Amino acid sequence: MEDKKRMISWAKNYLRGQDISNEVPFEDLYQNLVQYEQYGYAAEILLKKIADNEDHGSEIRLSKYQDLAENVYKDSTLSSYFKFDKAINILKSFCDLENTKNSRTLGIAGAIYRSKWKFDHQFHNLLQSRAYYKKGYLIWKNKTHKTICTETDCINTEVNYENINELIVIENIEGF
Repeated sequence: MEDKKRMISWAKNYLRGQDISNEVPFEDLYQNLVQYEQYGYAAEILLKKIADNEDHGSEIRLSKYQDLAENVYKDSTLSSYFKFDKAINILKSFCDLENTKNSRTLGIAGAIYRSKWKFDHQFHNLLQSRAYYKKGYLIWKNKTHKTICTETDCINTEVNYENINELIVIENIEGF
């Protein structure tokens, strides 16, 4: 519990503009916040890090925006009416969601729509989730062109694609 409080304190100090690099490296702070499910703080420090990198003209890796989208949709302090759309907009704006060949991006989008379906029970969100998981799975399955895919991300999209298909069947059966 003390470590969690310390991480939150360092995150607050970082957000206030203090240099915390002597106390904890940014990546360690970020990973610890995620580990402690402090998604709001993790998202806030990522936003600040992205802004700092932009100010210095540094390149911002795709993974930072993917991490940001994940933290936003997982943040339990944000309204579900807001956070899922915000996370999808991050993927659309910074990860080229509609044209991407990146399985992690597609997996995050699938997870967001699955969570949105769990919240609002709108069947179209389940179908949208399946579409993103399917695209990630097919990229891995076909491997006919260069893809950006780690084995774990690809397997996750395949497993989640199968799970979503089962949910759709169950939803259709229960609808009768």
